[in-house]
Amino acid sequence: MNQKSHFSFFANRDLDLKQIKVIGYDMDYTLIHYHVTQWEEKAYEHTLDRLIQEGWPLTHLKFKPELTKRGLVLDLKRGNILKVDEFGCVNLASHGTKELSKEDVETLYGSTLVDLGDPYYEFLNTLFSISTGCLYAQLVDELDARKFKEALSYRSIFEALFKAQNLAHLEGRLKDDITSHPKKFVDLDSKLAETLLDQKNSGKKIFLATNSDWSYTDKMMNYALDPFLEEGMGWRNLFDLVIVAADKPSFFGNTQKIFSVNSEENHLKPHYGKLKENSVYHGGCALDVENFFNVSGREILYVGDHIYSDINIAKKSRRWHTALVLRELEQEMSDLEKYQSERITIALEKEKQNKLEEKISHYKLKRLHLINYHKDKPKESLESLTTKIEGLEKDLKVSSEKVAYFTKILKDHVNSPWGFLMRVENSRSLIAKQIAKHADIYSSRVSNFREDGPYRHFKSEPALFPHDYKKLRELEEINS
Repeated sequence: MNQKSHFSFFANRDLDLKQIKVIGYDMDYTLIHYHVTQWEEKAYEHTLDRLIQEGWPLTHLKFKPELTKRGLVLDLKRGNILKVDEFGCVNLASHGTKELSKEDVETLYGSTLVDLGDPYYEFLNTLFSISTGCLYAQLVDELDARKFKEALSYRSIFEALFKAQNLAHLEGRLKDDITSHPKKFVDLDSKLAETLLDQKNSGKKIFLATNSDWSYTDKMMNYALDPFLEEGMGWRNLFDLVIVAADKPSFFGNTQKIFSVNSEENHLKPHYGKLKENSVYHGGCALDVENFFNVSGREILYVGDHIYSDINIAKKSRRWHTALVLRELEQEMSDLEKYQSERITIALEKEKQNKLEEKISHYKLKRLHLINYHKDKPKESLESLTTKIEGLEKDLKVSSEKVAYFTKILKDHVNSPWGFLMRVENSRSLIAKQIAKHADIYSSRVSNFREDGPYRHFKSEPALFPHDYKKLRELEEINS
């Protein structure tokens, strides 16, 4: 795999940047990347402190990021964490921090399809979910060990966790820690400022719409962008419009009050009438953006990291084009390249198994016809057919053991016990399905736009179905 491909955009649908007049950006984990473990550990600590202050006996708990990852689903009815494929089938699961066996997973979820519309399922669809999933798994263990005096359920401990998390964010102590030590928490991208400048100089209008408040936004954008700009330029010069405290996803649907921000004193004043260029606003809605730039939704590209709040709703409510920033994609592609030989072996063995199953089925049908005196009674003897079937089944068992062996290697060595982010065995993962459905294009970072420039026409790959693959294999066999 070419290293350059790690820093590319990938298209689910065709998207011509020449037709895009306005590009909007989220900030956290989009324009600004954090060192995930450090940021989430600090978020975990502040949430845990809130719970301890409320009397929860949790002083012994420590942050363990390996317990969870983006794209998993919490089952609030059973206290389980699930890895789900695109069809809603559960492939891997843990109860609290303890991994469940394949047999347990089949018993619990064999007849269940996970539906994210069910209130007992919570989708961990952003990197901010790492601390949430970790602490929830640990709280399940504590509940099972009867460490709490109150009568609690797996759902109620999540509600308590969610409340504590929100209060920790509202207090502002977490963001104070981040802004006080940005070097510790922020992963700088030296190409980001140039990327935004290229887009602006090509004639596109650029805006920022973030849920963060003005004080935090200004400090973080200043740290991330200003050192890479020419003298006399600041990050504000890159944006035609800045909206903070946007309250996404409501921002994309509801009409909300909008306030102008006095950026020097951080004061708010109700705003009426048309928005002004190069100004900062608090609140508002997507319609304000469309009216300000005098464009339709199809002329806007919005770039964010949150599949629901940034991508799904922007597309569904406003028909904006969407680009998803998936920071883990670089590690995912690196792992895919590193373990390519194991993955090829698994794919070849699965193809071999498919052919073995086809032959076994063929010979079993022949045997059935022989036993039942079918009009198309085969010429082979019963003993010959049985011997062939047993030999093929032996080969199938050997192949299955080989697949299991190499699958375990991947699971043990890939950068998470939950496996690849976008894959569940032969299928896409649930989060991969969401990405394919809602994001026109996706990549690991905004600065990857720089490789293509603001004029690229992204073309999606043709959709291939199982019958297409079968035909391709037949053609390969003929040509070989």
